[in-house]
Amino acid sequence: MKKTRITLFALGLMVAGTATANAQNVVSAKAGLVHLVEGEVYLNDQELHPKITEFPDMKDNSVLRTAVGRAEVLLAPGIVLRMGENSSFKMLSNKLIDTRVEVLTGEAMIEVTELDKDSTLNVVLKGTSTQPRKPGIYRFDGDGTVRVYEGQAALASSTGQNVTLKSGRMLVAGEGGLKAEQFDAGLGDPLYRWSKRRSSYMAMANVSAASSIGYAPSSRRWIYNPYFSMWTYLPYRDLIYSPFGWTYFTPGTVYMAYWPGYGQGSSYSRGGGGGGAVSARTPTFDRGLGYSTYSGRGMGGGYSGYSGGYSGGVSSGGGVSAPSAGASGGARGGDSGGGRGSSGAGGGGRQ
Repeated sequence: MKKTRITLFALGLMVAGTATANAQNVVSAKAGLVHLVEGEVYLNDQELHPKITEFPDMKDNSVLRTAVGRAEVLLAPGIVLRMGENSSFKMLSNKLIDTRVEVLTGEAMIEVTELDKDSTLNVVLKGTSTQPRKPGIYRFDGDGTVRVYEGQAALASSTGQNVTLKSGRMLVAGEGGLKAEQFDAGLGDPLYRWSKRRSSYMAMANVSAASSIGYAPSSRRWIYNPYFSMWTYLPYRDLIYSPFGWTYFTPGTVYMAYWPGYGQGSSYSRGGGGGGAVSARTPTFDRGLGYSTYSGRGMGGGYSGYSGGYSGGVSSGGGVSAPSAGASGGARGGDSGGGRGSSGAGGGGRQ
């Protein structure tokens, strides 16, 4: 799977000067924060109707279930679980250093932006335990299928069989053991498209959150951004890219979002003196999204722009545009092929 590495800076341009008053350093100390609820979602058979500033917390052995709805759950920092309709999973352990979940029914997709070397994530499905070993996108279906869109995972069955899955490989856990085969990682579906859009919103919220802190964090963390009424991810050392291609800034690198031309001749110019300038490239059709994107690097190694985007677009001094993710902050919206109603934050245009 090819990454579309995109720097999201348009949000910073829109809220510059007010960001410091909007983002607060509130940190999630446990895995299992129910970040988003769309439609009918139940926690231990109690239907959830969270308010904008309320985020239910999953305890050990609690079960989250969707009917005609979807849900997004924050696990350890940098790891998000998203559920499609008619799906359920059990929180086996909500410890940040030892997070364990069991997919019971339906479909779940886990986005791993960063992995802590001192922490582990295990996903149990039909008696098989999957441990992501690299950042990536992992999908689990109730029939026992595990797919690695990007990344690498170690699987261990209850019978003692061990398999390593890499990008573009899938595995079906059945009575005959674990059988790995290839699949088309470029072919998306409603859960994949919704997950990618949600990932972009979270990265947008990172810009104002990172700019408001003013000091280097001591560790990776989830941080609450009240401007968007949502949580976002804050890396520890340097800016990083999510598996979907969005950028997460640290307080020390967020200036790139506000002044894309800054750092000419420095390592941050991505080209040793190009100043972050961007040139358009031939669009490539993304089957997972259903529309074309512009990828690659422009003159001087600057970041490439995405089709559409905010009205800020690419400035004359270089930089890049944000993805076409609809209006920022507070808007609500569904997704083609499965979204019915919503109560989540983070923009709502269709992609």
